[in-house]
Amino acid sequence: MKPFSIVLITIGTLIVAAVAFAASGFYNVSAKVPHLAPTSLLLEVFRERSVEHHSGKINWPAISDDHTLAMAGAIHFDATCRKCHGAPGRPQDEFAEGMYPKPPLLSTELELNRDEIYWIVDNGLKMTGMPAFGVNHAHGELMAITAFVEKLPELDAGSYARFIEEAKAQGGGEGHHHDESEPDLHPDASPGQTHEDNGHLH
Repeated sequence: MKPFSIVLITIGTLIVAAVAFAASGFYNVSAKVPHLAPTSLLLEVFRERSVEHHSGKINWPAISDDHTLAMAGAIHFDATCRKCHGAPGRPQDEFAEGMYPKPPLLSTELELNRDEIYWIVDNGLKMTGMPAFGVNHAHGELMAITAFVEKLPELDAGSYARFIEEAKAQGGGEGHHHDESEPDLHPDASPGQTHEDNGHLH
């Protein structure tokens, strides 16, 4: 038998076996049962490489102090993101304990650069429960949330609480502005604009 025929037969057999396995219902999709180690590793590699590949270089606003930008995203993070990802001195909400994969604690488990954080906040992640905030939040607000997420590892419980209180006092994040109604923090950058002309961050 020719090698090419052997390859085709092998591929066909694997496809039939995969379909039969899926149709059997044997695989347990319960969030209480972890993936097999090879499956988890494969999904992690797919996720990391995809984020690296799709996240372009963002035109960040030309301001002298990132604290100002982070302040604008603090209230949104505390009201929304904190429920899944926790914060210094504030645990994840109870429902997040039952999610699989479990949302990372961003104050201690953040291993992404600024552009990758922005892309994930904008686009979300399939099969993780991470929503795509870019469908109803404008470019400027996504940038502000990203800046605050970056600052989280620098904060302890006390400084986090003070940061949120300061943001509230300044009116940061009160009433989310969506889509074109959000004032752009970078006057020369349109929503989703990158140095690499991808057309979109995805």
